[in-house]
Amino acid sequence: MNQDLLTAAKQARARAHELQLRAARAVQTASVSMSMTSRTVDAVPELDLHKLEREIQGLRTALESRAVIEQAKGIIMGAMNCDAKRAFEVLVRQSQHENRKLHEVAHELVAQRSAGIATGLSRGGSPR
Repeated sequence: MNQDLLTAAKQARARAHELQLRAARAVQTASVSMSMTSRTVDAVPELDLHKLEREIQGLRTALESRAVIEQAKGIIMGAMNCDAKRAFEVLVRQSQHENRKLHEVAHELVAQRSAGIATGLSRGGSPR
């Protein structure tokens, strides 16, 4: 069981790393596009660079959250011996039960697991 949990955590970390690399490439591409766009701002006065910057920041945040959620799903999959869909359902149920954002619950679970603390989730996805 511990080996399964370790394997699931390693897979989740690998997936999170892959997502972070994709995010970095997307941000780099967007930055180049914005740089090129800023040269033509005078020709397109309706272009809102601040809006684009906020959108890019929102995408960065979403990708970071996604990585943490993937890690949390891996932890749950290993602990509960379930598939990714069921693990996500457990996270959603816990988030709703605590009236907290999904990425916050996922972040806490990953942090607790990293610190060696029990997950606090039952097999049904509700607190023990």
